[in-house]
Amino acid sequence: MLNKLPLHRGVNNPKISQPFKRVGDSKMKREKNYIGRVNFIEICKICKESKESKENVLVGFTGGLKAVKAADADYLTKRKYKWDYVHTPHGKKIENNWIRGDIFLKIVQKYY
Repeated sequence: MLNKLPLHRGVNNPKISQPFKRVGDSKMKREKNYIGRVNFIEICKICKESKESKENVLVGFTGGLKAVKAADADYLTKRKYKWDYVHTPHGKKIENNWIRGDIFLKIVQKYY
């Protein structure tokens, strides 16, 4: 039954307004969903110095908490981090890939 469903716009499926695009298609523009990208020391400072509270900052990390906890010190200290504010976020986010700043800082504080 599933293989008979149309996968494109047309007479059989007028609800789809645009044809599908591949991820990475050069014509697709992705909206920036973060304020900036910084190194490990800077993200720790941002989390620590957040004006309202540490909960006010989000740190981007693919895989979320599990991935941060599983990562080794070398990886954590050498990569770049996306960050954003909780109450004034930029763009759409996959919730599982964003961690509150205070939680992130507790996990990585031994490397900071």
